[in-house]
Amino acid sequence: MTIPTCKHWAIITCTPTSVFVSCDNRAQIPLGHGYFEDSEEIIGYEAFVEFEKFEKRVLQLTLKNSKFHAIDANPLKVEMTTTIKLT
Repeated sequence: MTIPTCKHWAIITCTPTSVFVSCDNRAQIPLGHGYFEDSEEIIGYEAFVEFEKFEKRVLQLTLKNSKFHAIDANPLKVEMTTTIKLT
């Protein structure tokens, strides 16, 4: 998925989807080593550069009684500069 770098509209889903991550065998014996099984939550982000498509999707989700946030996104441009001064 690519998030637009220009102004766009987006839908953020509020009902996370759980992804099961199985355990590392070392977590079983002896205890305290390796990784235990876990669930990770994923939040969805749908981006739209065309307002009409965004409106249509908002209507679909509203009719389904889905939990979501509709946003008007205007990404900021981030610049990093480095200055080296020799004296």
